[in-house]
Amino acid sequence: MEKDQLLAVLDFSEEASQLARAKAILESAKSQLAQAEASLKAEKAKLNQLKRGTREEEIKLAEVKVENAQKSLVEARENLEKVKKLNKSDLEKAEQTLSDALRAWQTAQEKAETSLANVYADVPDVLNNAYVKSIDAVNSQTDEMFSSDFTAHPQLTFITSDIQAEIDAENLRVQANQAIDDFQKMLEDLNSEDYSSLDNALDKGFTYLKTIRSFLNALNKAVDRAIGLSQTTIDTYKSQINTAQTNIETAISSLNSQKQTISQQKITNQVNLDTAQTTLNSAEKSLELTKASNENKLNSAEDKVKEAENALKLAQAELNLKKAGYTSEEITAQEARVKEAEANLSSQQSRVKQAEADVAYYSSLIKAKKIIAPFSGKVIKKNTEKGEIVSPNEPVISLISSFPYKVEANISEMDIAKVKIGQPTEITLDAYGERV
Repeated sequence: MEKDQLLAVLDFSEEASQLARAKAILESAKSQLAQAEASLKAEKAKLNQLKRGTREEEIKLAEVKVENAQKSLVEARENLEKVKKLNKSDLEKAEQTLSDALRAWQTAQEKAETSLANVYADVPDVLNNAYVKSIDAVNSQTDEMFSSDFTAHPQLTFITSDIQAEIDAENLRVQANQAIDDFQKMLEDLNSEDYSSLDNALDKGFTYLKTIRSFLNALNKAVDRAIGLSQTTIDTYKSQINTAQTNIETAISSLNSQKQTISQQKITNQVNLDTAQTTLNSAEKSLELTKASNENKLNSAEDKVKEAENALKLAQAELNLKKAGYTSEEITAQEARVKEAEANLSSQQSRVKQAEADVAYYSSLIKAKKIIAPFSGKVIKKNTEKGEIVSPNEPVISLISSFPYKVEANISEMDIAKVKIGQPTEITLDAYGERV
């Protein structure tokens, strides 16, 4: 065991905790002390400035600030006027776009109405033409092939071997007559201004024509099986029926074509109206966005003008103060602030000293709980174990030196003259007598 080597340590966890806390307080106190020193320095500098008064260059600097503030105000006001003009231009463009879109929408509406009216205007003519062809097909082309044409029981004027064809032809002749009558009544009641009525008339007309077509097909079949007719007569009948069929198919095609034309026109109108409506909606939205954007731009420009006005007022006030100089009241107030800063510095210095004393105190407590070897030697006995409680003045460790012993002894004045350095001597310890 060497001198100053640690022999044993008493538990000092509580003191270590207190020491850490004391060190943290010390660091905080030092930081606040530095702040107090800086604050005092700043307050003293300001006091010196007040006592010295405003320098000429400071006044010139304040005048430059005023000039800059005036320029900023002029620029802000010019910018405000520019924003107003741009806002007006943007608003006029947006309003014109909306006006054009509204006009285009109205034009699309008018065009749609006109176009649809034009295609519906052809419906009565198409129906009348179909009606005329129906009359010609039933009453003219097939008249000589029937007797009692317009009664409830018309009869073929020739004999046919196909009895069913004969029955079908005669029955369908009755239905064809009725279809023509219904066709005529429908045309008489037709309202050319009511598009729904015209659509319904086209559907009915198509039904009437299909009935007549069925009649002609049945009649053609009966003629094919005719008995007792010359070939010339049969050919004549076949030609008349073919003419009637062609006219009816043409009428049916005309009705279908007219329906398709109306349907296509409605689709075209809807597409054009949707496009115009989309453009109109876009223009309305654009106008709203333009108004909102203009308002934001105007508010921003007005705010900048107010900021520039306030900055100019502040710069002018600072210049006036610098030209007027500092009053005795301001100097007195600053001296009070310096004293306050000095008092704060003194208080912080006291805190630092107290914190340093606390750190030293807890450090000494920890040091006192450490047993250090006073000399080099050998541990010959350990009286306690880790965790045991030790009473005051109770031996913990026994240590003997590894060097020669040093003995202090009293020598009488009569013998002192006989003693010399390096002289050998014999020592007897009372506790051991002559054994040692």
